[in-house]
Amino acid sequence: MKKKIRSLLAMTLAVLLVFGLVACGSTNSTNETPTQNGQNEGGTSGDVANEENTAFEVVVAASSEPESMDPQLSGAASGGNITYNIFDFLVRMDASGGESVPSLATSWEKVDDTTWRFYLRENVKFSNGEDFNADDVIYTLDRIFEPDSGRTTYNLQVLESWEKVDDYTVDLHTEGVVSDMPTRLYDMAILPNEYCASISAEEFGQNPVGCGPYMLEEWRTNDYISLVYNENYWGETPSCTKITFRSIPEISTRLAELMAGTVDIVVDLNPDYVDTVNSYEGYRAVSALSKRVPYIGIDLLNEDSPEELQDVRVRQALNYAIDRDAIIENVYNGYALKLATIWREDYVGYSEELSGGENAYPYDPDMARSLLAEAGYADGFTIDLYYTDNMFLKCEETCLAVASYLEDIGITVNVIQHEYNALRAELINGQANHLVKGLFAWNWGAKPQTPDGHLAGAIESTGITSYYTNSEVDDLIAQLRVTDGDERVAVAQELQEYLYEDCPYIFLWQQMDIYGVSNTLNWTPRLDQYILACDIMLA
Repeated sequence: MKKKIRSLLAMTLAVLLVFGLVACGSTNSTNETPTQNGQNEGGTSGDVANEENTAFEVVVAASSEPESMDPQLSGAASGGNITYNIFDFLVRMDASGGESVPSLATSWEKVDDTTWRFYLRENVKFSNGEDFNADDVIYTLDRIFEPDSGRTTYNLQVLESWEKVDDYTVDLHTEGVVSDMPTRLYDMAILPNEYCASISAEEFGQNPVGCGPYMLEEWRTNDYISLVYNENYWGETPSCTKITFRSIPEISTRLAELMAGTVDIVVDLNPDYVDTVNSYEGYRAVSALSKRVPYIGIDLLNEDSPEELQDVRVRQALNYAIDRDAIIENVYNGYALKLATIWREDYVGYSEELSGGENAYPYDPDMARSLLAEAGYADGFTIDLYYTDNMFLKCEETCLAVASYLEDIGITVNVIQHEYNALRAELINGQANHLVKGLFAWNWGAKPQTPDGHLAGAIESTGITSYYTNSEVDDLIAQLRVTDGDERVAVAQELQEYLYEDCPYIFLWQQMDIYGVSNTLNWTPRLDQYILACDIMLA
């Protein structure tokens, strides 16, 4: 195992050296073809002078493209990049994820314990000219909750019913007390009911219509998606008139395109390349905390999974065995934020004492061995660790390091690599099939402020990727949804404490997203990972 890690590091170094030579050589380019920002190729973008409020276009090198542009079906950053530019929402979230901002809903109020009333913006049109009103909100919710549609989100499962009060007022009725309904609506894109009734769901996914600041210009599958300014947009006219998302899976190719001046922003930049980008004239690496929280899942449901995992002392030993600081420093070059649980700082009731990195399980292999011996496994045991390299940033290196640390305390680890979609198919709702046994690399990217998506999807007994069951934790999650104020904070902190002690995972860290950016642009990444063209300005 350690030999494999050393080999992997050597390969990484070789790739860096080769790339460095290629990048340095590109400064000699004499190609004068202008890019979308008007700069010339050859890394000279930093010398271009721009006038204030000048209209411009942006090209983004993305790592993938969505399978559909239907906002109720397309997830992850690749889908959100399209959804959050084309569509609008009752409520939007600021870049930090800390504040809910009125959008299609200008205001809201809590009418009673189980009713939220939203007042809608008037004089809004969709990009096809269709008027926006309460009928579109009702249609959107009806469509989300169609049986077996796969569209229901965790954040909206608290809803019981909804009704139109008048053309610009809607009431949402919850099953119990819900204190954060506006926050839960931040990812509910509003659809045009008349247009949707005229075409199939599949056609809508290929030709979407929204009332956001941009509209679809062209989609060439596995090549690019271009969006242009929506002349019907109700809000302030953005300076960026067009944004194109090119699908470029290989990071080395994305970086080469950035250095050549053919793209302006590169996503999913590897930490190993940060210094290279920063040293290249006209470009910079920019980082921000991500909503993604990677972890090593522990299968406690599968009868074929090692029985040793059922003992909480063993699960705690696994957490004591891992040197998170060393992995963050040596694998991620410091670009990750250690967590004691899965609770991010933007979540309700976050406690530095319970979930902050300084209070995470310390690296203590002696304590790990002691706990294993106490549990009756002084001689260790054998376990499988499943992963796919694209599950999260540097997933393979992380899993190899975790395996090495576990072997140091006497546990034999079989590291098993699967193809990305294959592992997802085996794990999502795969509890009854018993195809994954032992440990598995996974991540969750819950929406800002509310941890409900992660809790419902990967901790609660009924979660689609939950391989953990605990009735007390289920009860606390249920309480978190229906309590308010100080009581809700208290429940959140009790949950954090319970998770820390019971160890449903090997806890890791919060991911940091890194981007390569042209110096011609003034742009700050968002917590939710989405690139909104309205946020991009000329430097």
